[in-house]
Amino acid sequence: MKKIYLSWIILGLFFTACTVDNDTVFDENAVVRVQKVIDNCAQELVKPEFGWRMLYVPNPETHGGYNVLMKFLDSENVRVYTDFVEETTVSTYSFNASQGPVLSFDTYSCLHYLADPKNKPQGKGLQGEFEFVIQSISADSIVFLGKKYSNKLVFTAAEETDWTELMEASRKNIERMAPPKDAPFFRGLMMNQTAVNLIYDPDTRSASYTYADDETKEIKTARTAVFGTKEGIAFQPKIKVNGVVLGALKYNEAKDLFESNTPGVIGSLKYSHKPPFQFYNSVRDMQSGSDLVGLAKIGKLEPSMAIMSEIVKMLSNMSFMCEELKNGYPLAVLAGLKQIRIVWQLNYNGTMVGPWLSFFGAENGFAEANCSLDLGMEMEVLRDDQLRFSLIPGMVISNNDKFWSNMESQITYETFRRFFTDPAGFTIVPAGNNQYYFVNLADSKRWIVLTKE
Repeated sequence: MKKIYLSWIILGLFFTACTVDNDTVFDENAVVRVQKVIDNCAQELVKPEFGWRMLYVPNPETHGGYNVLMKFLDSENVRVYTDFVEETTVSTYSFNASQGPVLSFDTYSCLHYLADPKNKPQGKGLQGEFEFVIQSISADSIVFLGKKYSNKLVFTAAEETDWTELMEASRKNIERMAPPKDAPFFRGLMMNQTAVNLIYDPDTRSASYTYADDETKEIKTARTAVFGTKEGIAFQPKIKVNGVVLGALKYNEAKDLFESNTPGVIGSLKYSHKPPFQFYNSVRDMQSGSDLVGLAKIGKLEPSMAIMSEIVKMLSNMSFMCEELKNGYPLAVLAGLKQIRIVWQLNYNGTMVGPWLSFFGAENGFAEANCSLDLGMEMEVLRDDQLRFSLIPGMVISNNDKFWSNMESQITYETFRRFFTDPAGFTIVPAGNNQYYFVNLADSKRWIVLTKE
C-alpha cells in the first residue's frame, strides 16, 4: 500500500512539474512577443522628420475631433501641439509591458487635458486618454486603442505645414463654428435638395443633425464629431442624409459662411430664425411613452465634497437654456429647486388633467426633494411640430406651502412662467438621446432643452 501511495505522489508531482514548465514557456513567449512590439514601436516613433499627426476623437458618440501633432524627441520625451491648446508642451512617455504593449504619456500634456473631469462638460471632461494599447505598426501608420474606452487612434506621418499652418487654421475654423451670442437658433445645412438642422456644441466639438426621411417623413437624428481643417471643418463620421454624403465644409471668407467641400454635394450652412424644414410629429414623439420632460434633477446639497456633483449638475443644466433663463437659477437651486419640468398629467380634484408647468424640489437646497408647485396649463398644437401653452387662472396645486412661498420669491419662477406661456409658442426640435429643444416661434434665440423621462 505504501508503494502504491508513493507512486501516486510521484505521479502527481510529475504532472505538476510539467504543468508549471509549460506555463513558464508560454509566459516567456508572451513576454518576448510584447517586448518585440514595444521595441518596434519605439523605433518607429522617432523616425519621421516632422513627427506624427493624429485626429483624436475621444468618444465618437459625444465628443468631437482634435488635431494633435507629436514629435518624439528621444526615448523619453515627446513634443505635443494641438488645435485646442495654443502652447506646445513637452511630456515624458514610456512603455508598459505588464498589461500588453502600452504606450503611456506620463507627465501632464494636452492629452491629459482631454481626460481631466474638471473640464467641460462639467464633471465628465472629454473622455480623453493618455494610455494606449499598440494594435498594429506599418510603414506609414501606427494604430492604437485607448486603454480605458477602446477608441481607435491612428498615427500618420506629419508634414512640416501641419506644424506651421494646420493648427492655426484649424483653431480659427473651429472658432467660426461656435454660434455667436446674437445668432438665431436654427442652423440650416443644405445638402443638394435636402435640408438639415445642425446643432453644434463648442464644448465638445460635436454636432447633432436632424432631417426628414424623403419617403416616410420620419424625423431622424444622428451625431458626428467636428474637427478643424486648413480649409474649414470636417465630420467624422461623415454626415449621411437621404443617400447624400457630406464629409467637409470649406469656409468662404467673402460670404462669412461654410460651404460644401464635397464633390457632388451643393450646399451651405446658414443661420435662420425659421426652421429649415418641418420636424414632423415631434410633439407626439416627445409625449409618447413619457410622463414628463425636464431639466436634469438635482439631488440633495450637502456641506461636503458630495455637493460638488450636484453643483456640477446645476451648471450643466445652465448650458441647456438660453441666457434669459440663467438669471437667478443658481439662487433658486439653493432655495430648494431641484427640477423644472412639464408634466403631461396630474390628478386634479379626482381627474387626470394636464399639462402642468412643475417646479419640483424641497424646502431648501440641503433637503431631499419631496415638494412640488404645479401650474395648470392648456396646450394648443399649432402644427405637428409646434405648440403653445397658456396658464389656467387659479389652477395651482402644491403639497408644501413653504416651498410654494420659496419658489414664488425667486426670479426664476416668474422667468420660466413667462417663458413657457409666451403666446408665440414653440417649435419642438428633436436632438437625439430623448432631448427636445423648445424654440420660441417669435424669437429663436429664446430656447431650452428638456429631456424625456
